[in-house]
Amino acid sequence: MTNKVNKARELRRRYKAAVLAARTLIRVDELTETELADIVDLYESYQVGRAYAKDDVFRYGGKLYRVISAHTSQADWPPDQTPALYSALMPEGVIGEWVQPLGQHDAYNTGDRVIHNSQVWVSNIDGNVWEPGIYGWSLDG
Repeated sequence: MTNKVNKARELRRRYKAAVLAARTLIRVDELTETELADIVDLYESYQVGRAYAKDDVFRYGGKLYRVISAHTSQADWPPDQTPALYSALMPEGVIGEWVQPLGQHDAYNTGDRVIHNSQVWVSNIDGNVWEPGIYGWSLDG
């Protein structure tokens, strides 16, 4: 009986996560930690020794990452410490906090939305590495 109850709870949890992920443009600051974790848990876990293709997305350490260039992962190249191979990202449809891009590989593009100083900003240019409010951004809405 316990197995059936756990299975039902897991299905309910996944359903809630899917509903959250299906909403358009959820602000990350409007989600609870549990809701964000539920969305992130829908993605496959990072694996050492796996061949990753450019633009693959996986979860690691409770966050999502996108592969910048194809490679086979190694234990000494963790996603949270190897910005040349991975860029952190928000689940689809979630507006994340602005993070200073390190280069062209993680620059913001036209239409990207971010939260900065408690306001939502939209990028007006491709390859945007500027801080919102300085250049290349406008307030959303």
